[in-house]
Amino acid sequence: MLVRVQVAGGEGEMREAMTRDISATGMSAVARGKAPPAGEVVEVTLPDGSVLWGMVRWSEAAAFGVEFDPASRQGPVAGNLAG
Repeated sequence: MLVRVQVAGGEGEMREAMTRDISATGMSAVARGKAPPAGEVVEVTLPDGSVLWGMVRWSEAAAFGVEFDPASRQGPVAGNLAG
Protein backbone atom coordinates (compact mmCIF):
# COMPACT_ATOMS: atom_id res chain seq x y z
CA MET A 1 0.00 0.00 0.00
CA LEU A 2 1.34 3.43 -0.94
CA VAL A 3 1.16 6.15 1.69
CA ARG A 4 1.53 9.84 0.83
CA VAL A 5 3.47 11.83 3.43
CA GLN A 6 4.75 15.38 3.81
CA VAL A 7 8.43 15.80 4.70
CA ALA A 8 9.73 19.08 6.15
CA GLY A 9 13.48 19.60 6.12
CA GLY A 10 15.78 21.60 8.34
CA GLU A 11 15.39 24.75 6.24
CA GLY A 12 11.60 24.49 6.29
CA GLU A 13 11.38 23.08 2.76
CA MET A 14 8.26 20.92 2.41
CA ARG A 15 8.35 17.89 0.10
CA GLU A 16 5.63 15.47 -0.88
CA ALA A 17 6.73 11.85 -0.86
CA MET A 18 5.28 8.40 -1.35
CA THR A 19 6.27 5.46 0.83
CA ARG A 20 5.53 1.74 0.68
CA ASP A 21 7.84 0.82 3.53
CA ILE A 22 7.04 2.56 6.82
CA SER A 23 7.30 1.23 10.35
CA ALA A 24 7.69 2.56 13.88
CA THR A 25 11.46 2.77 13.36
CA GLY A 26 11.71 4.36 9.93
CA MET A 27 10.65 4.57 6.32
CA SER A 28 11.94 4.55 2.79
CA ALA A 29 10.26 6.93 0.38
CA VAL A 30 10.44 8.62 -2.99
CA ALA A 31 10.11 12.41 -3.05
CA ARG A 32 8.59 14.56 -5.72
CA GLY A 33 11.73 16.21 -6.95
CA LYS A 34 14.99 15.95 -5.05
CA ALA A 35 15.17 13.96 -1.82
CA PRO A 36 16.45 15.56 1.39
CA PRO A 37 20.18 15.01 1.88
CA ALA A 38 21.62 12.34 4.17
CA GLY A 39 22.18 13.71 7.66
CA GLU A 40 19.27 16.17 7.53
CA VAL A 41 16.74 16.11 10.37
CA VAL A 42 13.19 15.97 9.01
CA GLU A 43 9.59 15.97 10.23
CA VAL A 44 7.28 13.50 8.51
CA THR A 45 3.54 14.24 8.57
CA LEU A 46 1.37 11.18 8.05
CA PRO A 47 -2.09 11.24 6.40
CA ASP A 48 -3.81 11.22 9.83
CA GLY A 49 -1.87 14.36 10.85
CA SER A 50 0.55 12.55 13.16
CA VAL A 51 4.10 13.89 13.03
CA LEU A 52 7.28 11.83 13.40
CA TRP A 53 10.80 13.18 13.23
CA GLY A 54 14.08 11.59 12.44
CA MET A 55 17.27 11.70 10.41
CA VAL A 56 17.74 10.97 6.74
CA ARG A 57 20.17 8.04 6.70
CA TRP A 58 20.55 7.67 2.93
CA SER A 59 19.56 9.65 -0.13
CA GLU A 60 19.88 8.86 -3.83
CA ALA A 61 18.18 11.08 -6.45
CA ALA A 62 14.51 11.17 -5.34
CA ALA A 63 14.72 8.13 -3.02
CA PHE A 64 15.65 8.39 0.66
CA GLY A 65 15.41 6.61 4.01
CA VAL A 66 14.57 8.08 7.41
CA GLU A 67 15.33 6.58 10.81
CA PHE A 68 12.71 7.90 13.24
CA ASP A 69 13.73 9.28 16.63
CA PRO A 70 12.31 6.92 19.31
CA ALA A 71 10.93 9.93 21.21
CA SER A 72 8.70 10.81 18.25
CA ARG A 73 6.88 7.47 18.57
CA GLN A 74 5.40 8.23 21.99
CA GLY A 75 2.06 9.45 20.64
CA PRO A 76 -0.94 7.65 19.16
CA VAL A 77 0.87 6.94 15.90
CA ALA A 78 3.01 4.32 17.65
CA GLY A 79 0.17 1.82 17.62
CA ASN A 80 -0.59 2.49 13.96
CA LEU A 81 3.00 1.80 12.93
CA ALA A 82 3.80 -1.14 15.16
CA GLY A 83 6.00 -3.37 13.12
